[in-house]
Amino acid sequence: MGADQSVVSQEESLISVAGAEAQEQAPPERIKFLRQKLMDNMEDYDWDARRSMRRAFQIRMIIVILGALTTLLLGLQSNKWAEGLYEPYMSAAALVFSAIIPIFAAWDAFYDHRWQWIQKTVTHRTLAAILYDLEYEASGSSTVPKTTLDALYKRLRSTFDETNRAWQDKRNMPAEK
Repeated sequence: MGADQSVVSQEESLISVAGAEAQEQAPPERIKFLRQKLMDNMEDYDWDARRSMRRAFQIRMIIVILGALTTLLLGLQSNKWAEGLYEPYMSAAALVFSAIIPIFAAWDAFYDHRWQWIQKTVTHRTLAAILYDLEYEASGSSTVPKTTLDALYKRLRSTFDETNRAWQDKRNMPAEK
């Protein structure tokens, strides 16, 4: 490589460094605002995801347990042990349990806590990724380039828009434009 090429390469490096230094920095209040919004929403979505996971599990277990009890009671009815005194109670209990199962199944189908759990977990992880990127950009410095902060904020808004759109699609509602 000739001396002229080396000088040109050094000049390009100096120009790019000078250009980076000339980037407008975001005000610290905006960095704090974005960080706080991310952390607050991450906490909310994490709590909602955990609640949805618990509810999804509880509803499924109730359905399974009621189904098993119904089968057990109907099976015990044919046993000599149940003849006479316990047989009417077993029949009534089996009937009640089998009638309750569709109620919980409808509840599960309407609220679909499993879908909510997955959706809220995905949103939480997306927000965490944005926060990690913000922390990376801010590490070693108290400022972040304004364009970078604006891009991170757009990702935050996009995440909320995507989450809302998924909810609208799930509920078959027309998306707002």
